[in-house]
Amino acid sequence: PQIFAETVAPPTPDFAKTLTTSAEGVLGSTQWTSKTSGSDKWLGSAQDYAATFAKQFNNREPEYHGAEATAACLAFVLAVEKAGSTDPNKVRDALAGLDEQTFFGPLKFNEQGQNVTKKMAVIQIQGGKPVTVWPSDSMQGPMKFPGTGSA
Repeated sequence: PQIFAETVAPPTPDFAKTLTTSAEGVLGSTQWTSKTSGSDKWLGSAQDYAATFAKQFNNREPEYHGAEATAACLAFVLAVEKAGSTDPNKVRDALAGLDEQTFFGPLKFNEQGQNVTKKMAVIQIQGGKPVTVWPSDSMQGPMKFPGTGSA
């Protein structure tokens, strides 16, 4: 079977809406889905975040770009809490030392400032919607091979 994968586009709501049946079966990577493991005291779980987002934005489903921006802001909040200060140097040091579970998944940075502990997810357009097919702890369904209708 032929498999087509894209990076940024498939998780965005307009991808499947615009391409309709041509989007079916396309795979894509994503930083976050509403099934991402983890939670925090500010936003709860990924499902809690998705529900709050939808309520605030006229039932619009969130996708990873908004969740990623929210996680960046949350990282600063957690760093200020950890530093016990808003002093830029203390906040920077606290941010560099974060090791927290959040609605976005783990926030832990290496020496280069990369969050290397967080898994990327893989989604596939199934029935006109993105479905998480990996990792297994946030899977919404199995990957379907194009033309076969099965995993």
